[in-house]
Amino acid sequence: MDSLSKGEEVKRNGLYHDLPNSELVNDSVKELFQKYSNLEPENTIPHILNIREKAWAIDPWPCIGLFQFCELSLSKHPSYPRVLSALKDPSQPAALFDLGCCFGQDIRKLAFDGAPSKNLVGCDLNGAFLDLSYELFRDHGRLQTPMLVADIFRDDGPLTEMEGTMDFVHASLFLHLFNWDKQVEACKQIVKLLKPLPGTTILGRQTGNVVA
Repeated sequence: MDSLSKGEEVKRNGLYHDLPNSELVNDSVKELFQKYSNLEPENTIPHILNIREKAWAIDPWPCIGLFQFCELSLSKHPSYPRVLSALKDPSQPAALFDLGCCFGQDIRKLAFDGAPSKNLVGCDLNGAFLDLSYELFRDHGRLQTPMLVADIFRDDGPLTEMEGTMDFVHASLFLHLFNWDKQVEACKQIVKLLKPLPGTTILGRQTGNVVA
């Protein structure tokens, strides 16, 4: 299915909003764009809309249509204070891998909250989204986070170099994209990224149905 047909189907299913609602672009999101990305308040929503339309033309995922890249979901996770504290610890700084990061919005929130961006790694299958992330957050040349274009299911890609190096792996709205067998395979690959130490953590959120 081409992008145009896919986009039309997503819209028919009600998974596209013309404007983000105030629950998505809340005070925390506005603060990130205005203090981290240095956008003027009146330019924040138009800027988000502009990047969303560019991303929609590339690959119209429901998360793009619904502005879910504005949710900063990791910061709402119960483990976020522990994750942030570990990443900021100068005596033994931790490392976090953001799998399927899209625009790397959670990485930017971590960096804004004081986590060293060099200790974060972003990864997505779509390199165009990673490129757009710098335009969305206006931090090209400032963010020190490696952004990898990689497939979690490949054994010969750049993720092999990351094996055994991460304290945290964040995977949000990722696993539900696959059937059960592929989810199990993905989880086995995710575990390989973690350091073989107590306390290493996989966290995130997924969606699902009562009946598969």
